[in-house]
Amino acid sequence: MQPVIEGIQSQKVVANAKHYAFNNQETNRGSVSEEVDERTRFEMYYPPFAGAINAGVGSIMCSYNKINGIWSCENPITLKHDLKNYSGFKGYVMSDWGATHTTSISEGLDVEMPGASFMNPNMINSGLKDGSIEQEMIDDSVLRILYAMFSVGVMDEPLSAWDWKKQSTNTTTEASVNSARKLSGLSTVLLKNTDKALPLPKGTSKTFAVLGFGSDNAVVHGGGSGSVVASYTVKPIDGIQSAAGEEATVTYNNGTDLNTASLLAKAADVAIVFVGTLSHEGGDRASLSLDDGCDPNIDPHSHQCQGNNGNQNKLIETIAAANAHTIVVCSK
Repeated sequence: MQPVIEGIQSQKVVANAKHYAFNNQETNRGSVSEEVDERTRFEMYYPPFAGAINAGVGSIMCSYNKINGIWSCENPITLKHDLKNYSGFKGYVMSDWGATHTTSISEGLDVEMPGASFMNPNMINSGLKDGSIEQEMIDDSVLRILYAMFSVGVMDEPLSAWDWKKQSTNTTTEASVNSARKLSGLSTVLLKNTDKALPLPKGTSKTFAVLGFGSDNAVVHGGGSGSVVASYTVKPIDGIQSAAGEEATVTYNNGTDLNTASLLAKAADVAIVFVGTLSHEGGDRASLSLDDGCDPNIDPHSHQCQGNNGNQNKLIETIAAANAHTIVVCSK
């Protein structure tokens, strides 16, 4: 955790730890109340945030859910007492997008995102007049925000450094690509290798049938905040062709028609079935089944999961029955 936070903030960007706290399910996250006692909070759920704080994280994001009946972003126990007064956190607390329900400065919130429905001059002045907000609370929030920004060097840059148009800049480098490939390889787990089916033969005239999510419908990232817009991706069929060599023949079928996919697999020396599931912010999967886990409507900005959605388990069974040399690649 520390290297990640230090790496982000070394680029004059305030790192953010989220979601604080007990955002343990996505379904009904905007209404559920997580009932958590003090010992459980400190022994089970706060340690990751304590690690971020020890690493110098500049900001923490409160969550959508309620905690013991009180909204996370206006909970004085978890925000003001546990986080700010007890943990030694010096940075600022920002809300998740739309998770603010009141002007919650007195409860420990510092920044409302993405707008100012509650934390605006009129409501803050009103709170000052009726005594629900004290000047020292405002001063504390301002100090925390400025502390984080000055600490990482945000204030050392001209305003042009934070131009939103820079989001479209392609910052991919050879080093970043190599690092991504290395991490991807390390994250791949070989569950079974019957009769040494892997590694696949190179430089032969063998025929490989690629089925399922093996083309431009490959599952390469999640939805919502798990979405990553890559500068480019390599289709599995292209990667396999490149690795196998020009003498090899690589064919493809998305597996929607099981009969066609079965015939293609039966005619090949090796069948490679790509299956996968998509996770996304805002909702939990209906089950752990592959057939429930790849909704093409989850991420409207991608072409992921187009094809045999809802039929993946049957596709694996069909192809395995058609070709004894079947390899299954699962992205989850």
